[in-house]
Amino acid sequence: MGVQNVMCAYANLIGATIEALQKAEVPDAYTHYFLDRLELANEATLVGAEAEFAAHLIELFRRVVSEAD
Repeated sequence: MGVQNVMCAYANLIGATIEALQKAEVPDAYTHYFLDRLELANEATLVGAEAEFAAHLIELFRRVVSEAD
């Protein structure tokens, strides 16, 4: 499995997790907390293009959650 496939699967997993949190009517503050913790973990473990992709992905999901607020 190539890096692109892994990163796509990662994006799908995060998107599905956020959608599930919203469907369960979890307060958005908890979803933002989840994204905060994910961002910290990504910064500690990812480098290069993967780190840049993950950072942009977190920004995108933050906007999606904010629009749902």
